[in-house]
Amino acid sequence: MTKSSILSKRLVHIEKNDFIKPLLDDCADPVLADIQDIPRICANIQEDWQDVGLNRMTAWHLGQCIQKRMRERLEGKTEAHTNQVDILVTGCEVSLWVAEQFVADLAKCFPKLGVKAVSSNKLLGLFGQELSIPSIGFPFTSRTLNIKDAIIIIVSHSGGTFGPLACSNLMQSFSPHIFAVTSEWDTQVGKQLRSMYGNKNDLLTSRIFSTEVGVRPAEPCSVSVVATHQLLTNIFQHICECDNKCSMLACGQTDVLNYFSLPLQGMTIISDPQFRGISGSIITEQDLHTLERCNRDGLTSLERIVGVDRSGNPVQEEHKHTEENLRAAGDIWSEHILENVKAYILTIIYIVGTVTSGYPLISGLAKAFGLTGSEEVFYIIRFLDALIYIWLPQINITIVRPCISCDHVIFALPVLLLHNHSPCRSFDCIKDVTCAIAWWDERWSLATHALGLLNQRRRFSAKFSHAATALQA
Repeated sequence: MTKSSILSKRLVHIEKNDFIKPLLDDCADPVLADIQDIPRICANIQEDWQDVGLNRMTAWHLGQCIQKRMRERLEGKTEAHTNQVDILVTGCEVSLWVAEQFVADLAKCFPKLGVKAVSSNKLLGLFGQELSIPSIGFPFTSRTLNIKDAIIIIVSHSGGTFGPLACSNLMQSFSPHIFAVTSEWDTQVGKQLRSMYGNKNDLLTSRIFSTEVGVRPAEPCSVSVVATHQLLTNIFQHICECDNKCSMLACGQTDVLNYFSLPLQGMTIISDPQFRGISGSIITEQDLHTLERCNRDGLTSLERIVGVDRSGNPVQEEHKHTEENLRAAGDIWSEHILENVKAYILTIIYIVGTVTSGYPLISGLAKAFGLTGSEEVFYIIRFLDALIYIWLPQINITIVRPCISCDHVIFALPVLLLHNHSPCRSFDCIKDVTCAIAWWDERWSLATHALGLLNQRRRFSAKFSHAATALQA
């Protein structure tokens, strides 16, 4: 085999490729365009999940792998101990953070399953080198992670990040059950996983979940994160829910083609009492029905948050108050965040002016009123000028600080958690409180540090809306 033929197999065709999303048209504000595209992307993912398509084929294959894993646990072929990993999810940076939330939810619902989220770079350090290099401060070593025949899900928006791409090749030596969550079907990770097909007719072992977001040039992670959350939510439901179609397929009551014409449901754990027992399932059908309702009703909330519906049209006038409230809160916060920058500018002007002229504020006023006669007054004036220099940043912050009432600050949190048709949502569960605290910590860190405060007011308002959309998703 020549070098050119080896290279051609590694290439991804960008043009005339139905599995590659075309680049988006240029726009004045790509951040805002991504935010406004969120309802459409989430609606498309939900619709695609119910139709016959590649995501559905991949979901069917994932369900088969999980059922096989459950049967092996029942038959004693797979030992159940703390080092055994049943489902391993990996990625890098933002993709890993989203995957960790998915793993946390899955582990809480099935506490007896070994579900882990590990960075791709840590996996490469443990298993990808001749000398294993465990990460300091983390419990993962080659002995504490038994990933033989585990179900591995690689989360990578681009599908070409070094760590996940290398893991897609490395993990094939540990397990044949590898899947990927990417933004497109034809990526470098997808090519690696498609090379695992046993033969050309082995088409039902699809391994790629796609959000169909494509390449996004905007720097902040907005629509890509929400779309990954949406797709992982569908995968979570698919793993959990009841389904009799697999048993129908196994018993010969239907064939593969008819299987895909049936309405899609989950297919793995809670429908089987034995699987429920061995996984320690605590989730119920009522919980899944509630999750599905929130999943669908959340599209309406997303439309009101971003001000654009799933068809790309502005929302009706009576539903614009949510976006307007968010932007108003963003304006308030942008003014607050720029306080330090404005204070520094005033401080610089004061120091340069007073030092150059030789007349600080108190000294200049004393001379203007003729109070510089005695030596005692001279030292008192100099002492007061020194105090002004010491407290100058705080004085300038007080001068430039806008009048922000407590109501203006506090109303931002419940607005972020807008849910369905109610004007606001109270903190009725730990997840809401955690999201609110995380959001508040980030805003407070920006508000009290001057190193990252040169963001434009327009971009901050867009980021504020993005934070709200991420919490809603």
